[in-house]
Amino acid sequence: MHKRIWAFAIIAVMIAACSGSPAATSTPASQPTATEEPGATAGQTTPPNTGDLKAKAQALLPSDATVISEVTVGGAYSVTATSKKSVAELTAFWEQKLKDLGITQTGKTEAGGSLVLAFTNPDGGIVAGTDTSSGETTIAISLGTSS
Repeated sequence: MHKRIWAFAIIAVMIAACSGSPAATSTPASQPTATEEPGATAGQTTPPNTGDLKAKAQALLPSDATVISEVTVGGAYSVTATSKKSVAELTAFWEQKLKDLGITQTGKTEAGGSLVLAFTNPDGGIVAGTDTSSGETTIAISLGTSS
């Protein structure tokens, strides 16, 4: 139970970090020039590989996952699930799956049977830990776009 509360706390922090509201500023809309593509907004780019965040997060769930909850908030999507696979098995699965999806792993922390993976393109992370009462692994996956 404590691991689930911990996982939800991590998700909340990740959602807040990924979907922070931009500062209130006012800039005039730019008009296309001869070198700009009509309809393009100056200084605005679409981050590569952000696509459908829900589809990417669900692709990171192991085949035996049981979804507990999912939420979309602003530009972020989070899913919490359980798996009968060990944290070690899931670590190997995620490291390969991130590569397959073109997502760049930027950090990894393992301690006390728990795992935290951080990544970009899109921004996000995975938190996993063993629930000692059930023996299952609790998983929290969050993806978002930075603004």
